[in-house]
Amino acid sequence: METKLDVCKNAGNRQKDKKENGTHPRVEPEHALEAKHRRLRELAEVVRTKYYEAYRQMVSELSPSHIDEFAAVLRDCQKHVVQNQDELTIEIREQLMRSLQSSLDRFWEEYSISNRIAELEMLKEQYKQFEGKEWNIQQMNPFQRTLPVRMRFKELRLHHLEKQLAHQDLQLETLLQINLRERARINYMEQLRKSMLMRLERYSKYMEQTKSEVKSMTSDLIDDFEKDLILK
Repeated sequence: METKLDVCKNAGNRQKDKKENGTHPRVEPEHALEAKHRRLRELAEVVRTKYYEAYRQMVSELSPSHIDEFAAVLRDCQKHVVQNQDELTIEIREQLMRSLQSSLDRFWEEYSISNRIAELEMLKEQYKQFEGKEWNIQQMNPFQRTLPVRMRFKELRLHHLEKQLAHQDLQLETLLQINLRERARINYMEQLRKSMLMRLERYSKYMEQTKSEVKSMTSDLIDDFEKDLILK
């Protein structure tokens, strides 16, 4: 999830690229990058073939004279005379070549050297504008020398601010939930208040009507009572 700080950093980097280059930074499509990576992998396989050729040339320089001293040791210590040194030399060449080739193949596959070479070539193309630059630290001023340290400090500062923002976002989310619950409670109280007011208003009207009826009945009773007295 991209934080507000990441958005600001990315916007700043884009503005910096526009300011330095005068145009928007060119972003290659993903399929173009994949095609370039495949092409460079094929070049990496050519490099492995060159290693095979270098090994084969090195092994081909092995001659029967190189095993003369070994043959002398076997003759003096074990009374064994090496026969057909030419055939033995050919066999040693073949075994040595197989061993070197096997070691290279194992190393190449285990560490994915083709991918690493392709990535290195892509990086060299991406940063070709810096080719030939001198990076002698002895020729840098104090500001340039301390730039990596200051950038590292700013990076740590950014990480700290990101954590603070994440914590504040969590607190804000908690407060929002509390606010929603309180709003729901207040809304319920308002609805209850309106309902009680309506009931109270109806009850007041009922009481007024009842009082009016009681007054009317009382007046009628008084009139009837007075009439009875007069008749008597």
